Amino acid sequence: MFSLSRFIFGIVICGAVVIHNAAAVSAQDIAPQQIRDAMEGAVHYLKSRQNPDGSWAEWRDQPCGATSLCALALLNAGVTTEDSAIQRAMEYLRKLPPEQVAKTYSVALQTMALAAANSANEIPQIQRNVQWLEQSQVLSDNPEKNGGWNSDPQTGGIPDNASSQYVILALYEAERAGAKIKPETWHRAKAFWENGQKADGSWFSDPLGKREGSDPMTCAGIGSLMIINGMYGSQSAFVRDDVINCCQPEEQNDNERIERGFRWLIRNFTTTPGEWNYYYLYCMERVGQISAQRFIGQYDWFREGVQTLLKRKGNEANHWKGDYGFETYDHIATAFALLFLSRGRRPVLISKGQYTDNQAVWSPHPNDLKNLTEFAIRQWRLEMTWQNIDVRKAEVDDLLQTPILFLCGSQSILNGSLQEQKRLAEKLRGYLDAGGFLFAEADTEDDSFDAGFRKLMKSVFQNESDCELRPLEPEHPVWSMETVIPEDQLRPMEGIDYGCRTCVIYLPPIRNIRDSPPRPVSPSLSCLWELQRFHSREDAYAEHVQHQIDAALGIGLNIAAYATGRTPKYKYEMPSTAEEKLADYHRRRGQIQTAMLDLQGNVNAAPRAVPKLLQQIAVQLNIPVNVHPVRVSLDQDEIFDSPILFLHGRNAIAMTESQRKQLKKYIEQGGFLFVNAVCSSKAFTESFQKEMQATFPDKPMAKIPANDPLLTDFCGGFPLQTLNVRMREKTEERRNRFVTQPLPPDLEGIAFDGRWRILFSPYDISCAIEETNETLQYQGYTKEDAFKLSINAILYAIEYL
Repeated sequence: MFSLSRFIFGIVICGAVVIHNAAAVSAQDIAPQQIRDAMEGAVHYLKSRQNPDGSWAEWRDQPCGATSLCALALLNAGVTTEDSAIQRAMEYLRKLPPEQVAKTYSVALQTMALAAANSANEIPQIQRNVQWLEQSQVLSDNPEKNGGWNSDPQTGGIPDNASSQYVILALYEAERAGAKIKPETWHRAKAFWENGQKADGSWFSDPLGKREGSDPMTCAGIGSLMIINGMYGSQSAFVRDDVINCCQPEEQNDNERIERGFRWLIRNFTTTPGEWNYYYLYCMERVGQISAQRFIGQYDWFREGVQTLLKRKGNEANHWKGDYGFETYDHIATAFALLFLSRGRRPVLISKGQYTDNQAVWSPHPNDLKNLTEFAIRQWRLEMTWQNIDVRKAEVDDLLQTPILFLCGSQSILNGSLQEQKRLAEKLRGYLDAGGFLFAEADTEDDSFDAGFRKLMKSVFQNESDCELRPLEPEHPVWSMETVIPEDQLRPMEGIDYGCRTCVIYLPPIRNIRDSPPRPVSPSLSCLWELQRFHSREDAYAEHVQHQIDAALGIGLNIAAYATGRTPKYKYEMPSTAEEKLADYHRRRGQIQTAMLDLQGNVNAAPRAVPKLLQQIAVQLNIPVNVHPVRVSLDQDEIFDSPILFLHGRNAIAMTESQRKQLKKYIEQGGFLFVNAVCSSKAFTESFQKEMQATFPDKPMAKIPANDPLLTDFCGGFPLQTLNVRMREKTEERRNRFVTQPLPPDLEGIAFDGRWRILFSPYDISCAIEETNETLQYQGYTKEDAFKLSINAILYAIEYL
């Protein structure tokens, strides 16, 4: 049987890799604002072209095809169902039953638009459309005709690939919305697409044609087969006699045709095929999303397509001009372009890391993340996607395209040379330093992955003795972020706390845990995710089986919510290490030197916070600060080279008498110390206050008044009467959620000669600046207010240097 990630093998051969450093072949970097502006312009244009009755000008003899397409594009671009343009469009479409529309393109597009509205009220009409499409499927003794669709069932004719693709996409979205599709519909469609493929792997618009392959239709063929085969599920996990079977070998017959199609697409890759250009980009986007691949071969399909679209539109226009087939239909071209931009930019929730060529090893359950992501989509009502990524070839910037990197398998991840193992550890460290999250699960029947992963983590954190895998405490928010896991389904979880949060979560082999009395080995999360069924046509599992699947999905969703704060970023919003390089300031003379004070490794609680703050100050305020702060110790005289010191921490600190004397000397000579408690840690706050009392016994910490120049625009900063503080609370259902409250600034300090020389915030600032405050473990100032308060503090310190 087929699985969506099995086809990767066909892409990897002939030297083409799934993912790698894209610098050699990808499109030029595109500013996120360019994409946002293009989408906003397209939305405005489509709304301006809508007729008073809710329709748009139709193409040829299609009764509601263009109207459905435009409505679909607007919905995917984020226009809500409460918007008047969508309400008028939906009202118009609801008045047209499929028998009246009676055109394949129009009924299919109408079905997709109704499904995108995501309302249970639309299900009856969606189901009627499905029945009409099923009845319109061509039945023929000719295998090259049987199972397809033509554009007008009333007049008949040879089925064509374009009409058939629209129907497959419509049936796919209809079933996701809750409609029922007959199994034989999928079976016949599968045979149609397989019989229509050319020997070179391509498809053409006319399945009986003898001409060369077509880029749009080859994308249509690949995408349709992936959808159809995916509806059957994978055989890597199944239930027989109410017993769960995991990590089962799969047949490869279903993959060969898709592999051939991808090989043709890679050989002939383009974003400008010369005809049906906008429709083609829509087809490409569907392939990229359904296959969960950021790259098609070596090509970054989304960036390449965006570059082409922006070039075709131009800087001044807010829409795209119709091309071949749509010459006078600019709104149709614009709708296709908007679909590409909006759906191609969907936020990535999670990616699976490939670490060997053997897919049975690194992806024993190939549909696991697909099903987990679909579950998250339904729970959060947010369209997202997932990806596969080759961690051997990926650079840190590639890894940063995913907020969560998932590693699993049945063999050690450290299967390369010592140099390759070192390089992998360095990349993962860079990924975690930049805010990434690592989620790993060992095979329940093999110790090699467990041993390899533990060794890898020691290499990643070789310089941090306190960063090691430890069991997650019962109070950790991951146990109840989205759902409370039933006690009988709890399983051991370990984590590594680094920076402002737990950045690694690991599920070790359950069979290695000695329970008393012993309990049977539970299937892996990956296996249980693979088993999840979303289609009502399938027989229900036994209650005890579904209970395990539900708990596994709950654990996965809890971890995803913890890692992303339920707000995964759009693709163009993901961080990039390249974007953080400030070459203009790197060797600038006359810089103000700053330093991070390291007490017992507390710098590692938020290692990126101070550099990011200084970059903002240097670039936005044009203040000559050194954006590369050094780490200093109170045991060294280097602290006197930096007039401004930063200190933060999560754990309690304790200073020696010599360190107290050094700090006192630094402050008395005019130095400035800016301190905050990471994650609003009480342990750090209490210990810091105790140390200040011991260091400055005659100068107790004092509250900073609301009218102090520090909290006004006196030094060029911001008036800060209130600051927004993010706090965690539990709901009645024992779920975690956060609330934001405006509060007066809560700051303490020690002054010398009427000027504050030590400034302390018991509320977190560093995690907010690091942008790791989206996790619900975080408590402290919001990102915007953390930056404002920090800028005020630095401007105040500079004013009195």
